[in-house]
Amino acid sequence: MLGSRFFCAAALSAFLLLARHTLAQQAASPPLPDIHQLMQEVVAHQKQVDKVRENYTYSSTQVTQDLDSNGQVKKTETDDYEVFYVNSHEIDREVNKDGKPLDDHDSAK
Repeated sequence: MLGSRFFCAAALSAFLLLARHTLAQQAASPPLPDIHQLMQEVVAHQKQVDKVRENYTYSSTQVTQDLDSNGQVKKTETDDYEVFYVNSHEIDREVNKDGKPLDDHDSAK
């Protein structure tokens, strides 16, 4: 009788360890989402982002510095752009160069 109690206790202990290990493994790695559904959600989210971006315009400034052999600044150029989106494509339109509005020739470019 003592042997069967020991066997039952050992079997129960092994079962509990296995159950604990299985639960820990499941908690550590949740099941993968359905790929088709995930891709549909990604596409829907990207369409929302593109729609918001179509109504968004911002200004951007690009500063370029030329350095001499000692690392000192020789020349600085500043370009200001108006940035907006059309059909998910970014459009950069230069509006100022070195703090001055563009002349007719540069504006036509």
